[in-house]
Amino acid sequence: MDALDFLFEAVKNSLEAGATQVELAVERSHGTVHVTCTDDGAWSADGDVFARGYSTKGEGRGEALHLLRQLDGDAGLERYADHSVLSYSFPEDMMSEASQVYPFLFSMCRSRGVRLVLKSEGMVLTDQDMASRFGDLETAEGIMGMKRFIASSIDNEK
Repeated sequence: MDALDFLFEAVKNSLEAGATQVELAVERSHGTVHVTCTDDGAWSADGDVFARGYSTKGEGRGEALHLLRQLDGDAGLERYADHSVLSYSFPEDMMSEASQVYPFLFSMCRSRGVRLVLKSEGMVLTDQDMASRFGDLETAEGIMGMKRFIASSIDNEK
């Protein structure tokens, strides 16, 4: 499993929890990638969310956070008064190309009316920015435009 696959799971869980805003921060430092996913969705957990099979969303769920804890023993999920924060780290060599992943996260959120803020590679992007630049983020044309834009932005930062 690619480490960025957990971004899909984090965003999917945020959407399932009824979040209206999701903020992702992805930072590279000394060969490690640090990820933080913050959302304002509902919180219904009352046990060890990292235990294999633990889920508040039904049978056949509860594997992603367990696998994440195996990848990063310090992975954490905390609830504050009005938001939840998932944080984890992984070796940089486990990270696929961000330009292949981020457009789909924008598309997922935009299709549900959820605001997404992405802070990564020296960029701060929002679903609103991407929609004004590329139109409908749920189309192949919109996704391909975002891929090219993000790839060229990342290349300029390196």
